[in-house]
Amino acid sequence: MSIELEKLVFTRFDSEHPMNDRQRGRFLELLEASFPAYERRTAAGQRFLFQQPEYVVFAALLEGKILAFLTWWEMQDFRYVEHFASDPALRGQGLGGRMLDLFLKIAESVCVLEVELPETDVACRRIGFYRRHGFELCPFDYMQPPLRPDDEPTPLALMATQVLERPQFEHVRDALYARVYTCGTDLA
Repeated sequence: MSIELEKLVFTRFDSEHPMNDRQRGRFLELLEASFPAYERRTAAGQRFLFQQPEYVVFAALLEGKILAFLTWWEMQDFRYVEHFASDPALRGQGLGGRMLDLFLKIAESVCVLEVELPETDVACRRIGFYRRHGFELCPFDYMQPPLRPDDEPTPLALMATQVLERPQFEHVRDALYARVYTCGTDLA
């Protein structure tokens, strides 16, 4: 499937401007298709996120159907990108890069995201993609707390749109642990 990027509508959904049932179903379908269970909350946990004022879904729509999304958290002094995915049939057409560029254009603060450690070709390509869009890999060890009850922490790396020195890295990590990883992660 190919798309004309000019026909897409980019929309922000949040607790004040929620998705409709069809859009929410499509979002959950793409989330499940794009991330293994340990990288996403349970259905109940995700429903809980939609009610949080700091949680935002930025979506690319064509005729009302979500084709890609980027979720972020509005933290006090940075934005944390939690999930970023597109319809698998559309990958490689520039949609992800366009979405990320739009997101970074409207972001008014440092942006941070998690990536897998650069131990596989796929992880290295993903890191390269983010580097091309202005992110830098943080050199400090980072563990993603579990997103589901009974899961284990996952070793990952942080990337940010500015170089984070250790105190800034620790501030970001601690803020993520205190807010993001205590929100909806205990719901089975």
